[in-house]
Amino acid sequence: MPFTYICKDSFLHKMNPAVKLLFLLLLTCGSFIVKNTLPAVLSIAVYTAFTLSIICLTLLCAIPLSVLLCGSKGVFFMLFFIIAFGSVNFNPISFNKEGLISTLFFSWSMLLSFSAGSLLFAVTKMTELKNVLFRITGSKRISLGLSLMLNFIPRFFYEWEKTKYAYRARAGKNGIIEIITIIPPVTHSMMQNALKTATALQARALNF
Repeated sequence: MPFTYICKDSFLHKMNPAVKLLFLLLLTCGSFIVKNTLPAVLSIAVYTAFTLSIICLTLLCAIPLSVLLCGSKGVFFMLFFIIAFGSVNFNPISFNKEGLISTLFFSWSMLLSFSAGSLLFAVTKMTELKNVLFRITGSKRISLGLSLMLNFIPRFFYEWEKTKYAYRARAGKNGIIEIITIIPPVTHSMMQNALKTATALQARALNF
């Protein structure tokens, strides 16, 4: 299951969650900033270093590399269309080399962020993230809001996988048709979960 905790005894599991969260933020922000500040060759070198660091950390934690991009099919479809449209000039119709390079770097950044997020959730418990957010913000309400937002990420993938298996059990077709068919019920399930969470928080409002 994407973005879920994997119980291991590695050094990354034992590391301070604040350090892991900081690493995620630096890598994510850095991957989007590098292309605009460095030449293309140096940008490729930095992106490669980021990629290799994530792969090495994953292997050192004895976590399968497939975990990094598990559940990323929708992301790949989105990036495919971004690259396809970004590499074309429409007035007049022509090939846009700069657009292609820019969208490829953007796609690389998105996949790096997705992989780093997957690794963070694989080695950090949600309670640890909640505690570190409270220490950073100093506010119980803000930390709760941020932790709930983070908690909806694995919840979304859980609902997606559950709906996907139900769809395939009914001989549904793979590809873009599968994604288009799955989106409405997953959206409905997530809205129901959000409503239940909001109701539970309102019922406990006096405790904050």
